[in-house]
Amino acid sequence: MRNKYATISDVDRQRIVGASLSGQNASMIANVMGRVEAQQRGGVKAHKLTEDQKTTIRNWVNNDSSITLPRLKEKCLATFGVAVSSSTIGRILEAFSYTIKRVHLQPVRRNDAAAIEARWQYAQTFLELFAQRRDGSKTWEVAARDMGHAGCVRTAVKEHFHLLRHEHPASTPILGNEKSHQQGVFCTFLEELFLMLAERGVTNAVLVMDNVPFHKGEQVCALVESHGHRVLYLPPYSLFFNPIEYMFSKWKEYVPRERPENEPRLLDLINN
Repeated sequence: MRNKYATISDVDRQRIVGASLSGQNASMIANVMGRVEAQQRGGVKAHKLTEDQKTTIRNWVNNDSSITLPRLKEKCLATFGVAVSSSTIGRILEAFSYTIKRVHLQPVRRNDAAAIEARWQYAQTFLELFAQRRDGSKTWEVAARDMGHAGCVRTAVKEHFHLLRHEHPASTPILGNEKSHQQGVFCTFLEELFLMLAERGVTNAVLVMDNVPFHKGEQVCALVESHGHRVLYLPPYSLFFNPIEYMFSKWKEYVPRERPENEPRLLDLINN
């Protein structure tokens, strides 16, 4: 009896067995048979939900965009009498071009009075910097963004933006305190950055940094001050103040899709 999961028809199976019994080897049988198209295992599977039921699920989501997949499972069982998995419901929604996002609880301090005040102070300082540029003073804004063992910087020099990248050998061992190690790597990056700024005649630069702990280390602060620059820290929970974050989001969308297999290819995708 033919197995229901077989992917080769009974006719083709008999031809192969007959050729083997007549003394033909696998290569000869393949030449005679040619390409045998395998059928879908198990045949065509019926969908648990009808098209009307799928449309009903879409309407549930339209009426309540915060509804969860487990809640949709419960509604399907209660309304249709059909038990379906979360992954099945997810595929149904994706077929309607709906994007499923995981909901995260946001801490209260993200938008408390202190955070709002910090954003206001940051905005005022930033506006003052732009006013200084309009007055012709040599104040330059440099947005620094650390990425683990590599740093990226966007330097606003006149109206041109230069992307500077500091490479840190991945083989370098991490010894001692992780914060101290990353602070040392970041200081090396800053030394190279300050050299580039000096070559371009940039003085009195303002480095905009996020609140990573080692960005506020004594070594980093002393190094910045020794070169005549200053630091402006982003307010907490305010990544929207850092335009480079939008560029990184595009990188994360584009680069993984191309699946680079080596560092030169990765850098080529980032740069182009």
